[in-house]
Amino acid sequence: FSYLALGCFYRDGEVVPKDEKQAFYWFLRAAKSRESDASSLVGDCYLNGWGVKQNNKKAIYWYKQGVKNQDFTSIESLADCYYYGIGTGQDTPKAIKLFEILAEFGYSDANQKLGELYYYADQVPQNYRKAVKYFEESASRGYAPGCFHYGVCLYEGKGIEIDKEEGLKWIERAAEQGFEKRSEGESGFMLW
Repeated sequence: FSYLALGCFYRDGEVVPKDEKQAFYWFLRAAKSRESDASSLVGDCYLNGWGVKQNNKKAIYWYKQGVKNQDFTSIESLADCYYYGIGTGQDTPKAIKLFEILAEFGYSDANQKLGELYYYADQVPQNYRKAVKYFEESASRGYAPGCFHYGVCLYEGKGIEIDKEEGLKWIERAAEQGFEKRSEGESGFMLW
C-alpha cells in the first residue's frame, strides 16, 4: 500500500479504526514522497484541523507544493483560498488564473466558478458574455449548475441572444440532476 492509501484508510475508518492523527501522519509522509494528491490532503488537514492543529498558512504552503507537482486538487484548493482570502490576503486575479488553468483541463466546477464571478460581478467587472462562455463549457459537460446558469442566460438573453425555449431545456437538464436553486433572479428563476 502507498502512504496515501494508508492515510485514506485511517481517515475513512476502512480496514482500521478511524484516526485523524494517523491519517495526517500518513498523508504527510505521502506528500513528502510526492505521491499524487497527497499535498492537497495535507493542506485540507491543516485547513480543517483534521488530526493536526488548524493552520491556514500551513494549508496554503501544502497547496502550493501540490501546485508545483501539478496536482489539480491543490490548484483548486489554492484558488479557493485566494478567492476567499483564507490563509492569505484575498487575491482574485490569482484565483482567476488558477481557475482558468483548471478550466482548460475540463474542470466543470472551475468553469462554473469563473462564470459566476463574471455573472454576479463578484470582485470583477460584470461581463455576461464571459459568464456565458464559462457556463456553456460547464453545461456542455453535463454539470448541473452550469446547465442551470447557461439556461438562465439563454432565457434572459444575458450575454447571448435570448432563446427562452432553449433556455428552459438547459434549466430542465439541471433540474433532472437534482440541482437546487438558491435565490430569486430577475426572471423569477432561483439562482445559485
